Amino acid sequence: MIIRESVLEFSFDVYRNVARDIPDNNILFSPIGLFFLAVLHLAADGDTKNELEAGLRFGRLSETEIHEHFKKLMNYYVTKAENVSLVMANLLYVNTDDHLSKSFIDKLGLYNYRQQLHTCNFLSYAETCRRTINEEVERLTNNKIIYSIPPNTLDSHTKIILVNAVSFIATLLVDAKLTEKSMFYINKALSVETEFMGGKFIGDYQVSTYLESHILKIPYENKYHFIIILPINFCKSSLDSIEQKLTKDHLLSWKNSWTRRSVELHLPVLGFDSSINIKQVLMNLNIKSIFDANKNGLSRMSTVRDLYVRDIFQKTHISMKNEKRIETAPVTYGIMLLSKMTQVSKLSLVANHPFLFFIRDDKTETILFIGRFSKPYKVSLVKTDEALCQFGEQFS
Repeated sequence: MIIRESVLEFSFDVYRNVARDIPDNNILFSPIGLFFLAVLHLAADGDTKNELEAGLRFGRLSETEIHEHFKKLMNYYVTKAENVSLVMANLLYVNTDDHLSKSFIDKLGLYNYRQQLHTCNFLSYAETCRRTINEEVERLTNNKIIYSIPPNTLDSHTKIILVNAVSFIATLLVDAKLTEKSMFYINKALSVETEFMGGKFIGDYQVSTYLESHILKIPYENKYHFIIILPINFCKSSLDSIEQKLTKDHLLSWKNSWTRRSVELHLPVLGFDSSINIKQVLMNLNIKSIFDANKNGLSRMSTVRDLYVRDIFQKTHISMKNEKRIETAPVTYGIMLLSKMTQVSKLSLVANHPFLFFIRDDKTETILFIGRFSKPYKVSLVKTDEALCQFGEQFS
């Protein structure tokens, strides 16, 4: 299995786990943000290393293959493309008194991880360390991600903290217009009135009979795409059943199934925060030893015997900036409007019920973000006539 497929398989492992724990709320998860877990692979030994290789789906890949891939990928994303800004704050904080081994530091340098390493005196100044880490994340993400680590999380026993935040901003090719408010149907019983945006564009489309969903690629700058998975009949096919069906192999099977369509799309204005307990997710995937002080599983990092990871945090945010630009930390969505439509079949979609979405970089075939939009926030719920369940089904 090539490393790209390993990362994809691990990404879906994590997302399905998160989705089971958060069945009804919005989710935004960044697989690319967890690439920094590879640093722990350099530190791990024995059973802990085996757990990481199994859980991260590295299989028979060598250490060099794994880390050279991430090195190339990180170097690629450090380079700023026109109209696209992707900033990753992958931070490894180690207690000041826990001296790291020279061989570990040398390997961090070899694979360009060295700049992510920081020290802080958790023993005496845990709360100060928490504020310092949060300020660094805010700085690196241009204040898009704040309060990464909540109060009372760190204490004098903290040894290692991993923090991930990603800020991604991309400019639309042309304007996407806001439309009048419309109803969004959360389920059979509840709906809300919320703002939608809409437009016409040429996009790639397919119907998945397996997922019972429309699948649409919405293009924007530099080969990035917003991919929406919209259930055809949201009263019959639940979003959680679709989430549990998603796999690496199923996603790869879409590659040769796209057809070009003239699309008219109406999509709710996205805006929500998402916080994920990555530690609990990894433990559910049987990656446990790195969190256990008694295992001594990170022995290649330091001679300190009780070194272990206290927590791993990921906090994300998505929001509409204005009609011409959609800004996210970490995710961006966009609609390309065309003045002249080519001669292709027409398609009309109204995303007025829960859906899944990806942000994908076609150049590297990397999924940057996986999300679920279940409901708009800060709106009043109203009862829904069950007959209106059919309202969301529009395609031709």
